[in-house]
Amino acid sequence: MEGLAALTGAITKGDATQFAIAMDMLMVDRRQVPQTKLKLRSALDRAGPPYSVHFALALVDAQLENQGWDANLATCTQWVLDALMESKAQVAALFEISPAADLAPEDQASVLEALAAAIRDRPRAAAALQLLRHWPELQRNECAPPVLVRCLFEQGLSSLAVDWVLEAGDTSLQELVLEACLEHNHLRSAGRLARESGQLPAAARDRLNEAVLAKLLAEGAWGPALARARGSRELEQRVLAGLVQTGELDIARELAEELGLPAPTDAEAKAAALARQRRFLALPVAPEAIVFVSSAEGIRAVESWLRDLVRSASEPQCIPMVVGLDAEWAPDDLPGGDPPATGAGPISTLQLASSTRAFVLDVLALTRDAALQDLLRAALRALAAPAIIKAGCGLANDLSRLRQALGAEDADVTLQNCLELGQLRSYITGQPQRKGRPTLGLSAAAEAVLGLPLDKAVRLSDWTRRPLSSIQLRQGL
Repeated sequence: MEGLAALTGAITKGDATQFAIAMDMLMVDRRQVPQTKLKLRSALDRAGPPYSVHFALALVDAQLENQGWDANLATCTQWVLDALMESKAQVAALFEISPAADLAPEDQASVLEALAAAIRDRPRAAAALQLLRHWPELQRNECAPPVLVRCLFEQGLSSLAVDWVLEAGDTSLQELVLEACLEHNHLRSAGRLARESGQLPAAARDRLNEAVLAKLLAEGAWGPALARARGSRELEQRVLAGLVQTGELDIARELAEELGLPAPTDAEAKAAALARQRRFLALPVAPEAIVFVSSAEGIRAVESWLRDLVRSASEPQCIPMVVGLDAEWAPDDLPGGDPPATGAGPISTLQLASSTRAFVLDVLALTRDAALQDLLRAALRALAAPAIIKAGCGLANDLSRLRQALGAEDADVTLQNCLELGQLRSYITGQPQRKGRPTLGLSAAAEAVLGLPLDKAVRLSDWTRRPLSSIQLRQGL
């Protein structure tokens, strides 16, 4: 009876370590598994609700959060769940309802309230769904799925919702989650659901395709957008209109000729460009102040400019010099991919800018030649000077890709005195940056400080294309 008492005490206290020790004592070899399971059920009965159910939730939470957890304890966790499911009354106690299969309206409300509360407490959401999977009556309840799906998406748990409905295998439930994915713009989760389901009707897949196309157009991913639009005149015209709106007039005319569609006129292009300028931030940089660098001469000009900045910043009583730093590469992670794209594309351009001068370095071209690559690496050493403040969004990622492109894993392009603009949320709101919360992107940071976002369609366009368009040169800064 000592083992039973130890198990009961561990469950009541919620002590997983004591629970594991007690289980090890009871199960010296595999022949004792049946007796151990019986004692486990007795311990759960003795502890009673809500202790037994809360302990089960805690075990599932820990197992989901720590994939390297002890395999024996993981097995015991499943035994705990199985034991609770065999005693539906104990599970019902968690939700304060009757264990009867037919739920009264007031019982339905209790179920939804309890499950929704568990889902809103994000660490317990997975455990709540784990219990739900073992209780089919709740999944078939017509009121439960919409409420639970809404709670999952309110917490940003679309991937968990997809896992749930794929396992349930219910087409209507999968359509419900797909619509929620589209409503909340969780297109990756929607794409995974469509790929792995095999049950979604054609109309649902069409809605997903249109949503992904709209996202691709918004991000300037013309190639993938056109691939999705092929065969539909209406969708092809949407791609063409998107090209005109972002100033890609030459590409739009080539595409119109290829597809047999009316070519956009100069008046249409001008009207679209003016409308777009009003919606997005246009930096007041004169075209002649933007220098595209693709040669040794250009690299030397960059190095001379940087060294002048360092000298100026080092003078007594001089205000700090700030250099904006940003890198661009071809989009390599687009929504709704089939299969989804992985990996990181090579850096295409590096933009360096002060308040009066800007350089766009063609890293793709400069790193194809070993001599130019060495020259570029040497020039960028001046950028590492602590006398200059380097400002940008996602600097760590940009620098990592730059080191890879330059073949410089040493300190050549390691920067000091950096200002991560993505942390502006803390300065704007006065609230500390919470762990796990994403920092602001460059466009969001620009909107927060300057009042207008950047043109994302240009920022996510094809930066491997040469020559870059004039709008890319302006918006890349």
